Amino acid sequence: MSARKAFLVRLDPAVLTAIEAWAADDLRSVNAQIEFLLREALRRAGRKVRSGPPAADDAPPASGGVEPGPATRTRPSSATAAVAPLARRTRQLSLDRPPASPRPRPKAASPPPRFGGTLAPRTEHHRGRCPMSRSPLRSPSWVAGLFTLSTLTGLVACGGSDGDDGRADPDAAVDLDSAIPDGWTSLMEGDWSLAAGEEAYFCVYATVPTDTHVKAFRPLIPPGTHHTVLTLFDSASPPDGTVRCGVGTNGQSMIYGSGVGSPDFVFPTGVGLHLRAGQRLLLNLHLYNASDQPLTGRSGTLIQTATAGEIQHEAELVLAGPTITLTVPPGVSTQSGTCNISSIASAPIQVFSLSQHMHKLGTNVRSVVTRGNEQFTLQDAPYDFEHQTFSLVEPHVELRPGDVLTTYCTYDNTTGRTVTFGDSSDDEMCFTDLFYYPAQGAPFVCSGL
Repeated sequence: MSARKAFLVRLDPAVLTAIEAWAADDLRSVNAQIEFLLREALRRAGRKVRSGPPAADDAPPASGGVEPGPATRTRPSSATAAVAPLARRTRQLSLDRPPASPRPRPKAASPPPRFGGTLAPRTEHHRGRCPMSRSPLRSPSWVAGLFTLSTLTGLVACGGSDGDDGRADPDAAVDLDSAIPDGWTSLMEGDWSLAAGEEAYFCVYATVPTDTHVKAFRPLIPPGTHHTVLTLFDSASPPDGTVRCGVGTNGQSMIYGSGVGSPDFVFPTGVGLHLRAGQRLLLNLHLYNASDQPLTGRSGTLIQTATAGEIQHEAELVLAGPTITLTVPPGVSTQSGTCNISSIASAPIQVFSLSQHMHKLGTNVRSVVTRGNEQFTLQDAPYDFEHQTFSLVEPHVELRPGDVLTTYCTYDNTTGRTVTFGDSSDDEMCFTDLFYYPAQGAPFVCSGL
């Protein structure tokens, strides 16, 4: 973690009590909650937090610290290169840019159509977005069929007007037609409603009406959105629209996902997605209403479009590691699982971005590629459950059919019991997240089980 300056703060006890309660709701420490509130106050006052290299007394340690720069950092990819944690910079970007969720305001009489029935690119000016924060309880779930995967965790919540406690007012009318900031287009969105304390999955089905090239993603995650998973969907049914579904309802190939504090994801130059006219998409929404009142919202995905000439390489996302065989005994241990690249690619692929995924007991992820009698390390990264984001790899790393990727996950299991694979935050997972090109149409989980 990056260095922090320690200083004494005197607070009214009532104010401290309120902050402690708010921090508990958002699954933050009191220190992190105070910093969050201060950053938001600075943003509202128009005072930018420095995003360049840190001052000498605030510089990260020589190794294992947080490097300055964008949330999708460019990193060396030599055989011994390690991907450093990005927690500090990720949170800063999440606060400095307008998050993807509007404040409550009077409901529009007739909101415009959205992609989720029809594609409705919208470029209205963004106004009044609220800061992102986290609330309970379970991690997201990504794997179709038998397996479930939570790769981007945390319920993303955001507050209303100044001075409120960050909770949605169930009696207030909410404009579900969220304004879209300049430069962004609504790819697809789904409306949902949850009873008090309800956890549910909603699926948004849509057919792409015209060829669309994508160079960046931004999540639309109002209060109650736990995670979103966007996949390519082959079937003609069900029809376009939003319906209740389950954790395993996903398409064949995954192209994007969002969760806790997710910043924008910008593809490297020349890399992106080509969504073809007539192609179907499925957006799986994991939703959780942690309040004691009904909650309604609209979740989705925003994109920045590109011209056809800007995208030379189409990308794809795969999660590699053990699934049902994963067992984490009490104490400190390292578990592993393999992915044979031949099972996802018939030709060499270029890895341009990496991430890692475990749950609360995870402390480190190491990804090692075996090629014949040789091995090289793809990443070796300390793990933070609350801060999961992708890091760009430069130069890109080539993986070939026949290569075997082994993911080693280190855990500190203080529960006193053996923990196994599962989608709950109280279960565990162990994945290397690979973003690569060219797309292979591969299943988005690669596992030796």
